[in-house]
Amino acid sequence: MSCGYVLYNEKAGESNSLQSVKVLENIIDKKLDYIEVSEIKNYRSFFSKLKDDDIIILAGGDGTLNHFVNDVKGINFTNEILYYPNGTGNDFAHDMGHAKGCEPFPI
Repeated sequence: MSCGYVLYNEKAGESNSLQSVKVLENIIDKKLDYIEVSEIKNYRSFFSKLKDDDIIILAGGDGTLNHFVNDVKGINFTNEILYYPNGTGNDFAHDMGHAKGCEPFPI
């Protein structure tokens, strides 16, 4: 059975980020595991342990997204990546026509 991994940034947004991403349990029809992004020391190793049909939901703001994109550069993975904007700055999401706290969308 596939899983969803919510990579959240505890420092994103004005409130407790883990609590703010728990709403995803009402949106995503998969078992969700929550991982604070600073706990991932090696993304290549992280992705190598996932099943192909596991999904990743990146939760945070523009800074979280920027760090993630740079950290996974050059890594080949097949997992679907969704973005859940819940940071202080969500310019990327706004540019894509989405608001803070919207349903996660593919990136």
